[in-house]
Amino acid sequence: MLGYSPSSAHTIREEFRGILIFVAVVWMVFIADALIPLFNLNKIGLTPRSLTGLTGIATMPFLHKGWGHLISNSVPLVVLLTLLAGSRARTSQIVTSIIVLSGGLLWIFGRDGIHIGASILVGVMYGWTFVKGILPFEKGISWDGHLLGGVAGALVAFVMANGLLEEKDTDMETPAV
Repeated sequence: MLGYSPSSAHTIREEFRGILIFVAVVWMVFIADALIPLFNLNKIGLTPRSLTGLTGIATMPFLHKGWGHLISNSVPLVVLLTLLAGSRARTSQIVTSIIVLSGGLLWIFGRDGIHIGASILVGVMYGWTFVKGILPFEKGISWDGHLLGGVAGALVAFVMANGLLEEKDTDMETPAV
């Protein structure tokens, strides 16, 4: 199975340094781009169906539009990569595969424009964590319990999100006092 091997057992502590280095590189690229406006690195993001846009498959996760974009990707990246490291998976192999596959799919099917950010990596990591939890691939573990728990969680999230959206709409219609 891709990225997993009982012989590849490692600890989160062993992987955590690599996780911090990866996220630090994302921050260093952002800071370098912010300090040296001449760079304008975001122009080398992923551009679908463009030969020059192919480089964006590798560069996209390291490029961010602003501080909010950078921070909103950094926290989930650290958490999700740490969870991945705790799964005894080959973290770097899986992350590389995710970047190449998701970037390739975005290059083929994505909307026109330049795509930047680690959001695609975060999204796939959520998917990885969800599927890995639903299909634990171990005898004696209730995959159907995991699946139905995931479905219930998704339904609750959908209902709660709709309720929150309705509250926001109501709040927006009420003038501030």
